[in-house]
Amino acid sequence: MYLCDKDLRSLLEDLNFTTGDTDEPFSPDDQIQPASIDLRLDRVFWSQLRRKKIDLRTAKLMEVEPHRHWRKRILGLNEGIRLKPGEMLLGRTFEKFTIPPGHAGKLEGRSSFSRLGLAIHCSGDFINPGYGGHMPLQLTNRS
Repeated sequence: MYLCDKDLRSLLEDLNFTTGDTDEPFSPDDQIQPASIDLRLDRVFWSQLRRKKIDLRTAKLMEVEPHRHWRKRILGLNEGIRLKPGEMLLGRTFEKFTIPPGHAGKLEGRSSFSRLGLAIHCSGDFINPGYGGHMPLQLTNRS
């Protein structure tokens, strides 16, 4: 069952929405929708150092030092990032939050972005009770 905006507002203290930017705090009036909460894209991204074939037969795919295959980039306030067709970036939600006990979350991309060819995928789109942090995102240009 999804919660309505009234129920979401009653959980705000337990959801503990925070951002690392005091100029851009979580705004319940702008971000809470009738049955969802809009999350924003952070300025932190990871791009692949080199693209290569993936062998799914490998049992420990990327388990050993996965960060060595990615370059972290933190954008400035007015800086953009270009995602060429077919490219993928890792990102995260701007908001950190906690899912309170007895509740779960579901993360979905926005249809307005998908119509532009931007696929926003969350491998772990189901968010378990007790989770806390930024949610990781995979962004792919499908145009």
